[in-house]
Amino acid sequence: ADLSSLARQPYASSSKPYAMAPARDAWTAEIMEIGGSLAQSSSEDEQLGYAFGAQRRRWFSSKRPLLLASVAAVLVVAVVVVVAHRDPPREDAEASVQLFGVAALATAASTLASGSKMIKDMETAEPAVQQQATAAFQPLLDLKAQMKEKPGVSQLKVNLTEMNDLSRDELLHPVDQDRNDGNVCPDDEELHANLCYKKCSALTAGKYPIRTTAFSCCAEEPCSFFNSKFSNVLSYCSGFDVSGNSEGKECPHAPGSCMANEEFNLGMCYKKCAILTNNTFPFRSAASTCCRYNNHIACLDALNTMTKPEFNVGGGLDDGHASTPNITHPPMQSLT
Repeated sequence: ADLSSLARQPYASSSKPYAMAPARDAWTAEIMEIGGSLAQSSSEDEQLGYAFGAQRRRWFSSKRPLLLASVAAVLVVAVVVVVAHRDPPREDAEASVQLFGVAALATAASTLASGSKMIKDMETAEPAVQQQATAAFQPLLDLKAQMKEKPGVSQLKVNLTEMNDLSRDELLHPVDQDRNDGNVCPDDEELHANLCYKKCSALTAGKYPIRTTAFSCCAEEPCSFFNSKFSNVLSYCSGFDVSGNSEGKECPHAPGSCMANEEFNLGMCYKKCAILTNNTFPFRSAASTCCRYNNHIACLDALNTMTKPEFNVGGGLDDGHASTPNITHPPMQSLT
């Protein structure tokens, strides 16, 4: 039955005043049942709320150390980031700028002092450097002066017609040699230690005419250190250690001489390069090589030299006589 309809029905005034009592009792009982159900539901909700709250409190209690540690880590990271990006104090920045300026000034001053000292040292050493440079380049300077001359002005340039017309007798009996003076060297040379050198009298203008060593000449006997003149003992084939002018003023050589159409090279006699090259390469620099200039440095340049196997020959007439060999040969004493 509808509870609202039951509640609106009036009490009857009949003789049976309590005829509606069962219905009213049923309604009351239902109301009480519903109220009890509501009360029971409310109690169950409250119990569930208390249970959920207790469980939540237990979870927070178990996770509390981890949460605190996480929060602490975040705070530490935040502090580090802030400190790292914090601008330096103005006082420190100004001090750093001042320190950098002082260091820069000190470095500049040191550099200027070093440069000044270097300039002074260079000015002091300049004369010595110039002297050493001049000594080092002197051979090149001499070569330059010599190369300015025309190749035809060489003292070794010969009369080709005269040389080509020399007879056997003229080759074996040179008119410029005294073969009866007892000197086994050419007339402008002297014998010392079985080698022929240019005479000391010619080298020293007659002041030290006596040869005592390859590098010394003496004024008079008895010869000693105090009355002798010396050349550099480390400079071979130069100074006093040379042959005569007619022999090319080269290294000393064995006794004897070459024929009129020959020249010395390393102690051997070769036909003159001037004849072989028509005076274009008059200086002999090797057995088969003739050079334009009388300078070893210049002869290192291939443009200044000419090399042919037929240059390695003697000045003989190829007449079959051993006295006039047409191959390279040692000096002949019969010519002196």
